[in-house]
Formats: sequence, structure tokens, C-alpha cells
Amino acid sequence: GWGIFPLTQVEAPSRVAAGSATALGWPAPEVAGPGRVHVSLNVNNHGRNNAWIECNFGDDGEAEIPASLIDALLVQGQSGFPTITFRRRTVTASDLDWGCVQLSVSSTLSAGVSLAGLTSCNDSSMCSAGQTCRALERFCE
Repeated sequence: GWGIFPLTQVEAPSRVAAGSATALGWPAPEVAGPGRVHVSLNVNNHGRNNAWIECNFGDDGEAEIPASLIDALLVQGQSGFPTITFRRRTVTASDLDWGCVQLSVSSTLSAGVSLAGLTSCNDSSMCSAGQTCRALERFCE
């Protein structure tokens, strides 16, 4: 299998908004190899649907999630504490007489994401005056 340089930091989007592409960044590896970066964006961790975006990018240090995908995800619903996860990985496989063997080497970092118009909360003390925290969905309204 191929080794990878660990992910030590990511430039997670500070804000995800409808109508806008979401730029992503991370330090490119010192030596190019077969590694890829898998990104998972979930804006509804505490909601009633399980829609999210997953992308697989070349490991060159930057990528973008198109606005069309962001818009399609946001209409599925949003809830508090959205997250993005970056995973640098390689997968090597060998076919043997008795089956296939795969070796995956990876390094993962997760970060919080803010959504335009959404304030995450654990209780109403985290909300602006006149708002309350929706306990299950964990956002102020």
C-alpha cells in the first residue's frame, strides 16, 4: 500500500450559503502520490433526513463544491452543528485466488461549518433575545 502524509489542518469553509460554490483547502502533500481527498458535507446532522454531499478530489490542496450541489442539499433541510469531514486516503487492492484484499491508509479531520441564517444551539441561552432553541434539531428560531 501507499503511505500518505497526515492531514494536519484543513481550510474548512467558514460559511456555506445558497447560490454559492463552497471553496475547500488543505495543505497538499510534500510528494505527489496516488492519494485522494474524500470530503463529506452534512448540514442536517440533527434533522429528519440523511442527505449529505460526498466528493472525491485529487490531492492538490484545493477544490470546490459547486453551487448547484449546495443548493440541492440545503433544500433537503438544515439543523444545528453542520460538519465537514476531510479524509486523505489511498486504497490498494490485490486479487488473490480466494478473493480480493484491500488496504486503505487514511488521515481524517472534521470541522464545523456555519450556514447563512442558521444559529446552532444546545439550549436557548445560546440564542438571540426572543428566540428559543429547538431541542431536537439544535437551532434557534
